[in-house]
Amino acid sequence: MSPLTSTRLHLEAHLLRDILNRQAWLDGENSWLVNMFPNSEPILLRRVTPASTDEWVLVNGRCDHTALCVWPVTAVVLSHTHEMFEPLVTNTAKVDYRCVYDRQWELLTCIWSSPAQQVEDYGAPRHLAIAPAHLRLVCLHGPESIGKAASRQAFWTTSEKDVVKFAVFDGLGHLIEPLIDFSLKLEVLVRYYHPELNDTDVYLILLKRVAEDSALEDVTEDADFQELLDRSDRAKIEDNKPKRASQAKYRKAFLKGLEPLKRKVCLEQKAEHDRMTCEARARGPTYYMHVEEEWTVALVSNWAPPFSRMLLDSFNARWRLSWLFGDVSRSWNLHGYFASCIACLRIAWESHTFYTGLPCDIPGVFEDPVLDHGRGRGRGRGGRARGGLAGAAVGDADLAVGRGRGGRRGRGVARGRGVDVALAPALGALEVVAAVAPAAETDVAPLAPVSPETAAADEVAEADIRRSSSSSSSSSSGS
Repeated sequence: MSPLTSTRLHLEAHLLRDILNRQAWLDGENSWLVNMFPNSEPILLRRVTPASTDEWVLVNGRCDHTALCVWPVTAVVLSHTHEMFEPLVTNTAKVDYRCVYDRQWELLTCIWSSPAQQVEDYGAPRHLAIAPAHLRLVCLHGPESIGKAASRQAFWTTSEKDVVKFAVFDGLGHLIEPLIDFSLKLEVLVRYYHPELNDTDVYLILLKRVAEDSALEDVTEDADFQELLDRSDRAKIEDNKPKRASQAKYRKAFLKGLEPLKRKVCLEQKAEHDRMTCEARARGPTYYMHVEEEWTVALVSNWAPPFSRMLLDSFNARWRLSWLFGDVSRSWNLHGYFASCIACLRIAWESHTFYTGLPCDIPGVFEDPVLDHGRGRGRGRGGRARGGLAGAAVGDADLAVGRGRGGRRGRGVARGRGVDVALAPALGALEVVAAVAPAAETDVAPLAPVSPETAAADEVAEADIRRSSSSSSSSSSGS
């Protein structure tokens, strides 16, 4: 033992002592089962042997692939619909360890919930929303076995080797051995442990395995963001590129293996999409652009993807939209009341179409005359614009155009990442000005192509500017 290792926890000794106390020498070889637990997800654990009086403990993570680090919790009776727990913060609370090498355990899948969420979503008393309260663990499901709880979360980040090993350990090797793709093996395991789930629910579980981080990629590649980085930070980002490329390749292969399931999900989404058919959904946002007060949550929900939830956050002046594959919000103080709503709908529909294959056929979500988007470089008169929707016009003022990845050329000298915002009589000048966004919100969804008429009009306008500039120059030289 060296000075560096003298303070290190030697969990193998804890494991051997636990095996000795239980006289479970044959089961001790299965101590690899700790790899089936997450390192960061909130999970409660207890032993379920008949003579056990074990209490629920919070799993903090794995230690040396040998034991689980746990913390004591106490049950809180606040809701009639969900169990709630609080971590103990008294002087008597201390960290402990659990060695898992058999099936005699049960888990509770939880989420951390704020007092407001406990009231709004989980049936806690109303006074918790205003009185001082604690962050609590809310149980989403009842006690489950290791396999059932882990499969509900696509086995978290457990390696493919350990997932297959666990399936064989649980007597399911014959179900997955004929399969090659890991995504198909996961699908079989999820359907075995949860036969009540439909295709969409199974698909959503499997997607947890390859959570998308494109927003982070967009931030790191942003020119304005890179200007603020130190040289060492840039080096770290560059060194991490091969890892991100490998993850992107794995994600692409994983999603390719889910294509048969994706087609089934598309049929379910199409059925719900047809069920939502109504006059407002058929007409789309453009028809209701003349009166702002008509844009209620009930109306806008008709234009969202199936199984979505729209929220009008008047306190923060934002439209909020949650759909099967994510959530997004946009401020109408920055983008305008109509533009912020349509931006949320576009982002949601693009994500929904990507994952399900169901296209958006609601007029005005993408083919909207209010927001005629284009990307490219712009030159002319104006200031520097930075933001997600970079450019607007009022009256006869020039259009400010953001610097993007396209070949579009527009009027104005604004040089910032973003898109053009075309004038629309229905919005008016003030609404168009409000559509200019700051640099913090650059995650605008891919936009509709620029119409030939708009491009032609911009070319004519540029020609007029060049002629006026040349005539003024010649008159100055003549004088």
